[in-house]
Amino acid sequence: MKYRFIVFEGIDGCGKSTQARMLADFFVKNNIPFILTQEPSDSKYGKKIRQLLSQENPDPDKLLEYFVGDRKWHVDNVIRPSLSKGSVVVCDRYYHSTFAYQSIHHGIGKILSLHKDILTPDIVIIFDIPPEMALKRTNTNEYFEKLDFLKKVYRNYKDLKVILKGENIVYLDIKEKSVEEVFKEVLSVLGLN
Repeated sequence: MKYRFIVFEGIDGCGKSTQARMLADFFVKNNIPFILTQEPSDSKYGKKIRQLLSQENPDPDKLLEYFVGDRKWHVDNVIRPSLSKGSVVVCDRYYHSTFAYQSIHHGIGKILSLHKDILTPDIVIIFDIPPEMALKRTNTNEYFEKLDFLKKVYRNYKDLKVILKGENIVYLDIKEKSVEEVFKEVLSVLGLN
């Protein structure tokens, strides 16, 4: 496997979770050892994040604190151990989400400083879809689902390649494509077709 730590990213409703599950199915069929994980994780921080996100106006400072705590726990307890056992790690969201979402309240400098020693993925695939289209795919009223906010997040995702130069970030334009067409592109990007 060319890539062992794979991250799927994008705004809510972009289809990354569906693609992550499809990749997991592909790995099962091809006897490739893997783990499918996500952020927020199931840690105590992840539970606090979900509670906060269910509120009307969650505290951005607490959210950032919990996201960073959850990420450190996730890397130490799930990602690194899985990689050391030889498994491919497919992660649905990682620190790129924090850059895209939390930098709206905290600025890029602060987010960068909190992640300076974090494990870098081998590849990040960002599913690129306009916020208006993504919102039509979701059925939730959570804080992050609001259009004006998602437009800012979308712009932040577009800037990640510049902010995180040196990282292997690939944008897939998925606007007019079926789930199957997008998955073929995922396999191609990962060198698995």
